[in-house]
Amino acid sequence: MPLPKESQNIQMREKLLESALELFLEKGYHNTAIRDIIKRAMVGTGTFYNYFADKEAVLEVLLGAFASQIIE
Repeated sequence: MPLPKESQNIQMREKLLESALELFLEKGYHNTAIRDIIKRAMVGTGTFYNYFADKEAVLEVLLGAFASQIIE
């Protein structure tokens, strides 16, 4: 049975965030291109832009999650 659309969206967003985090750690933020994130996540360009406006938006989400973990 396929996952509900909302669950698929959450999983895809998490896949993009995971891929970006791995690449930022490996290559650094400035040396990571959106095409690198797309390739690592194995998605199309349009899919990336459905979830994030740009690379900075990805970084903001990751930093927000990190800050929340520290505060807790």
